[in-house]
Amino acid sequence: MLAATLDYERTLINVSRLAIPTFADWCFVYLALNRQDMSAGLIAHVDAAKEHLAQQVDIRPEDLSSQTLPVLRVFQTGTPELFADISDEELRQTVRHPEKYEAIKQLGLRSAVVVPIPGRHAVLGVIGFASAKPSRYTSTELIFAQDLARRISLALENARLYR
Repeated sequence: MLAATLDYERTLINVSRLAIPTFADWCFVYLALNRQDMSAGLIAHVDAAKEHLAQQVDIRPEDLSSQTLPVLRVFQTGTPELFADISDEELRQTVRHPEKYEAIKQLGLRSAVVVPIPGRHAVLGVIGFASAKPSRYTSTELIFAQDLARRISLALENARLYR
């Protein structure tokens, strides 16, 4: 399904359909604009009624200097991160904006895996999967997410070549 299109937006939608609801309640992809900046490529939630909450969590330019946001750390370091059981205190320390914190609380974020989308020369972006279930993700799911990110990378690179 990932190799079937050269349209990267369609590729991201296909990924979210594969992941939600079997692997995640919430899927997000941020794509690199340059080495320091990125934009949302996709933010999707299993519950269409909560999709607007997921959109509120979108990273904005003022967030880009934050070292507390896992998406930004993974983008900058290229190192995946696994959050098996996210406590309310950890969430509060990570998410500094009250509106985003409340949106994430309503989404029920309890576990997540965030991995880089590797490119030939730099990180192309970040993909994350989140669940309302604690301990949903382990090292096994991390490996799966990394494999999926590599496949997305190939699809994105091919789409960019044929633009």
